[in-house]
Amino acid sequence: MLSFTARDLLGVPNPTAWAYLCGRLFDADAFSSVYAAVEMEKLCYVTVVRQWPISPLTLAIIITASVAAL
Repeated sequence: MLSFTARDLLGVPNPTAWAYLCGRLFDADAFSSVYAAVEMEKLCYVTVVRQWPISPLTLAIIITASVAAL
């Protein structure tokens, strides 16, 4: 079983994360948590865990602040 909460560079939860475990793809939920459980006969590893470097929430805050500053 794999469980983690994805965060971007600023520590903001990032719902764009995903993990690839034993040949299956698991996406993050709306709260940026990835839960993965796989039944297997032999040992396998998490081959990939990825996410965007900036979460959509952080990007929205940056854009809103930029527009407000104009």
